Amino acid sequence: MPLRTPTATEGFVFPEIPLTMTISELKKELRRKVRRLKTQLSPVQRAEAAKVLADKALANPDVASAENVLSFWPMPDEIDIVSLNLALRNMGKNVYLPIMVGDDLQFRLFRGVDELIPDPDFGILQPSVDAPLLPPEVALTDNLVILTPGIAFAPDGRRLGRGKGFYDRSFSDFPKAKRIGVGFSCQLFPDVPTDEGDVPLDSIILC
Repeated sequence: MPLRTPTATEGFVFPEIPLTMTISELKKELRRKVRRLKTQLSPVQRAEAAKVLADKALANPDVASAENVLSFWPMPDEIDIVSLNLALRNMGKNVYLPIMVGDDLQFRLFRGVDELIPDPDFGILQPSVDAPLLPPEVALTDNLVILTPGIAFAPDGRRLGRGKGFYDRSFSDFPKAKRIGVGFSCQLFPDVPTDEGDVPLDSIILC
């Protein structure tokens, strides 16, 4: 989806929320709203969204040309990106998945579903600690895309995460990578509240 530049006077557009709320309060309220919207998605809608996401992502020029893809394994409330991860791997691309190490993300090679293990805190599947790390020289190339989850997205690339800042901190490690947000269409808003530590995306793919 092409991005647009916000106007200088543009603010957070969400009619039922008082404009007197702080950025932190706005973020919390938007997270609550998105959680409610996601619960309204049926299993059929979720499955169709996953299929459309795979088709759109594989047709995306940045994804198609990238040799290396930083992706993720979905949490229960996130769009199912598993089929896309498998398709990218079958195409011969190097797919890396995140592991939480303290307050940071560490990306390790996705070698197949049978080699993933549950994260001890959240139960999300992730590579084992013996899976190869993303090479430092690859992190600095422009032949890299980051498929990024989020809670809410704006057309200009602003993104609201879960509040821990994992991805915003990680983006600085990949200065030339294309940052692509992925999610459900109900996660798109005219504007998204952000502050100084929030890093914008280059594009978004929502289904």
